[in-house]
Amino acid sequence: MSGSGAAAALTVQVLSDPEDDEQLIEEMTALLQEDLLELDVASVERVAGEPQDGTKGVVADIAGWLMVDFGSAGPEVVVAAVAAWASRTRRSVEVSIDGDTLKLTGASRKHIDKALDEWLARHPPRT
Repeated sequence: MSGSGAAAALTVQVLSDPEDDEQLIEEMTALLQEDLLELDVASVERVAGEPQDGTKGVVADIAGWLMVDFGSAGPEVVVAAVAAWASRTRRSVEVSIDGDTLKLTGASRKHIDKALDEWLARHPPRT
């Protein structure tokens, strides 16, 4: 999206636990991506990163990272879906807009809702 009235994109990171391997994080990220694509979003893309040692310039997906272009869904709908997914899968997820990050983890639904409301209030829809 272009122009000063465009909504910022949401960055989502599925956080790993110490016992997780990269394949599990990729699988969990793919599941979250599928859930988010069911919303009325413009896109949900894997975040690509710089080449790592031994990859000879190949740009690879960064494990656990997604970039969501809201489309008509809006941040409230997308973040609520991410929170529901995190609760359902018992995973920790970080969401960021314009460098403001919120970590969603094993808190009660009441605490998650309060944190989401406060965080989303800092990011009103842009017209």
